[in-house]
Amino acid sequence: MNKAFKLITATVATAAVSFGLALAGSTTAATAHAANTFASSEISGPSGYFYNSKVGVAFHWKNIKTSNGVQTMMIIGDFKTPKFTTGIPVGNKISKNKRTFTANYRQITSKSKLTKTTYSFNLYKLSTNKYQVKISKKLSKIYDF
Repeated sequence: MNKAFKLITATVATAAVSFGLALAGSTTAATAHAANTFASSEISGPSGYFYNSKVGVAFHWKNIKTSNGVQTMMIIGDFKTPKFTTGIPVGNKISKNKRTFTANYRQITSKSKLTKTTYSFNLYKLSTNKYQVKISKKLSKIYDF
């Protein structure tokens, strides 16, 4: 009877471990798929630095602590014509399939005022660390970042 009890216990334990491994294996596929999409928490701006040496452009979203709380700022560098621009994101959107991030921002002037013009570009996520960017509607070129 003691051997039968140990055999039944070992069988139940093996079945539980097998079920757990099968469940863990099925959730890995969902996580791998999520790498090609933007998370809902990235609505204020994706993390990381984005650059293209061929075009000479780089940009980055930065969260800054202020007396009003945390503010998001966008920093854009143009290296072909040495120019540094800062902006405040306004009305960013993530598409329904969560692969396209539309960045809308207003530039900050030298007098710390926002411009009235709202600029935008689309950031399309190809994989975990590859993106395509359509700079503006006027410029129909798409750049890889």
